Amino acid sequence: MCAYGLSSSLKKIKGVTEVTVSLNRGEAVIKLAPDNKVTLRQIREVVRQNGFSPKDARTRVAGKLFRKEGALLLNAGGSGEFALALSSSAKDQWQRLQILAAGQEVVVFGHVPADPSAPPEIQVLEVSVETEPRED
Repeated sequence: MCAYGLSSSLKKIKGVTEVTVSLNRGEAVIKLAPDNKVTLRQIREVVRQNGFSPKDARTRVAGKLFRKEGALLLNAGGSGEFALALSSSAKDQWQRLQILAAGQEVVVFGHVPADPSAPPEIQVLEVSVETEPRED
């Protein structure tokens, strides 16, 4: 298997703007266009088709917060929904998410395990918010 073939295949996904593959580090850095519809499932399928095994991913996802059956989720538009989970190294960021209102637009940086789940889970490492909620 070669890095060039994987890189070329990933670049064919509509919404992918840049790909850098390092076989030595066992990683691919994939940059996406704003408002893309690319899913992690699509990326992982291309990785498999090129003879590699997908690993855990680090991701930065923008979207709107919402709750469903007590769970905190992020709606990333065409890229789908992500369950948000506590990362042991970012408890303060998790607490920050808990006080934000449904519909709040945020950018979440986190870790996505290699094992697929539905919806995929992002273990939250960092959160940025356009405007902080006001306390009344």
